[in-house]
Amino acid sequence: MVANLLGTVIGILGGLGGVGMSALSITIGAAGLLFDIPGSEVCFTYALRLFGLAALGAVGGYVGFYKPTLGIIMQLIAAIWGLFISLVLWLLPFSLFIIGAVSMAISTKKQRNNVKNPKQKSAIQSYWQKIG
Repeated sequence: MVANLLGTVIGILGGLGGVGMSALSITIGAAGLLFDIPGSEVCFTYALRLFGLAALGAVGGYVGFYKPTLGIIMQLIAAIWGLFISLVLWLLPFSLFIIGAVSMAISTKKQRNNVKNPKQKSAIQSYWQKIG
């Protein structure tokens, strides 16, 4: 559960970092469009795509708390697709999304193992068995 919460927090931080990086790219692209600098349209278009991917990753972090598998998929899509669009500006969100997805995957695997092995007892259950 803690790793699941950690994955959620890291995923949302990755989304905020991605929004910041895409806002920087949108500003640069808009300035280039105002001054008719060649290639500004491409920068502006990619920045809008990165903004959408950052939002997808942040929502994936939030959703991952309730449905970890869906959150993992959303964060991985945002991380990898964003890396193809913009390598340099996406390194921080990419690493945060990957760390968030991995921690959610570890948490999900531990939860599934606990369901499969119900023989494990909590400390309180062990204590009451010794007394009774």
